[in-house]
Amino acid sequence: ELFLKEYEHSQSTLSNYRKEIERLLLWSLLKKAKALSDLNLSDLQSYEAFLLSPDEDWTGPRQSKFLKNNQPNLLWRPLVGPLKPQSVQLTLSIINSFFCWLTDAQYLQHNPLKLMRKRQSRQAHILPNVERYLTLTQWNAVEQILHESIKNQHNIRLKFLCYLLYYTGIRVSECIQIT
Repeated sequence: ELFLKEYEHSQSTLSNYRKEIERLLLWSLLKKAKALSDLNLSDLQSYEAFLLSPDEDWTGPRQSKFLKNNQPNLLWRPLVGPLKPQSVQLTLSIINSFFCWLTDAQYLQHNPLKLMRKRQSRQAHILPNVERYLTLTQWNAVEQILHESIKNQHNIRLKFLCYLLYYTGIRVSECIQIT
């Protein structure tokens, strides 16, 4: 919980980190019968393969983990289906961050994911380096509309927000947290 507290400022990040850590803990306990502190590189490589091809009893339609009366939902499953390679790399990145934190907090002696070679280069190969979601022509059109519509205070704020989002790459949810 202390690790997750660091992500309270962004509900989507917090939710994703919690989901991935819970999923790893479930897999570690139920599939490997190991505590988190006992996982090694080989285990994490098995987990990576598992995410790409999970057992059928670990997959099912998206549902809430708990029923309205706070009882466990017995139909809930940790996965909807196999993860795409990009999602697996994101999952490993989250787990790596978690293990780094646990190492810094002296809960773990070492981070087994540090031993996974070329993880970064595989991720760079899988995930394209997207600099902007708008083409230069599209952004120029947006700029022209913003320039033409600066007539009141609201439009100045709109222009500022558009520039902030475009040039920083900040998420809308992160921008809302700032204001």
